Amino acid sequence: MDALRPQVLVITGPTAGGKSGLAISLAKQYQGEIINADAMQCYAPLRVLTARPSVADEQAVPHHLYGFQELHDPAVTASSWALLADAAIERVLERGGLPIVCGGSGFYLHTWFHGIDPLPSVPQAVRDRCSAYADREIAHLTAPLRLKHRDRQRTQRQWEVYVQTGRELAAYYALSSQSSGVRGEGVRGEGVRGEGVRGEGVRGDSGTATDTATEDQSGHLPTNTKVARLAYDVLWIVMMPDRARIYANCEARLRTMLDSGACEEVRMLPESPANHPLQRALGVAEIRAMQKHQSAKTEALATIAKNTRNYVKRQETWIRKHTPENDCRIIWLASAQDGLEAIASGLRSTVRLANDACD
Repeated sequence: MDALRPQVLVITGPTAGGKSGLAISLAKQYQGEIINADAMQCYAPLRVLTARPSVADEQAVPHHLYGFQELHDPAVTASSWALLADAAIERVLERGGLPIVCGGSGFYLHTWFHGIDPLPSVPQAVRDRCSAYADREIAHLTAPLRLKHRDRQRTQRQWEVYVQTGRELAAYYALSSQSSGVRGEGVRGEGVRGEGVRGEGVRGDSGTATDTATEDQSGHLPTNTKVARLAYDVLWIVMMPDRARIYANCEARLRTMLDSGACEEVRMLPESPANHPLQRALGVAEIRAMQKHQSAKTEALATIAKNTRNYVKRQETWIRKHTPENDCRIIWLASAQDGLEAIASGLRSTVRLANDACD
């Protein structure tokens, strides 16, 4: 790693894998400040259901970008989050601390680290029209767009671009690859690779909704629109416990959430705007159905548990597909205790221990 560049620690992995606990432990040890990288935890509502750090945890060490956006505010996108994360990182470094970016929203981290493909701007009126159509016709949209999935959000984004420009989204990705060379190279070419990732594996990720670049008058995208902004050495910690342990953690956490007010949170959450990412948070639809007597409690809880397990599988698949296991800047951990020595050796000696700073 370059001794002249500041260092940033990133902790990621599937939900309920122990990321937050490890982040707090390391923040206490290394004068760290934690920066949220979970899409749902950016919003103020649903603190319990989205597993945001507790008030006590937030008071124990500095936390940033948690619960800063209200439901009526514009949705947080991957690109807007990346800019906010950069600003938070700079402030932490100015204070002499260690920025610890923590969360499992892979597309957000990918955008921050690699940049985002330049895409054509789509007016809000077109987005609204496509959103209404996608609600009714998502099954019919996947065929003309040649999509193998039925993810509503990704389908809508591709439909918006097609309606606005008459060109498929893949054409812009191909043009971006031709103009920028090998994806992810340059300053952003270190650490976790994310070639070809388009918001996969992140439930409720609205990253591509407003991540756009301007076309020139010929209708083509200008070259070199992807700017490498990162000027940090990044050490990645990937928390990847065995799946049985994660499933057990998820079930235990669900019970704790229900005992700690998750149902009341959902009751207080307005159902409008219906297309807000928070409406798709794990558990919201199932708890609402239970509260409206549309399903029994046991059925709702079983559905939440099943959907959470499926989410874990998608996160694991995304991480394993886009993270090289033999990169020296990435530490894979089965538990927080397994890798504390490896983390300590990975962090440069220029990062002062909190105890040393007090001497």
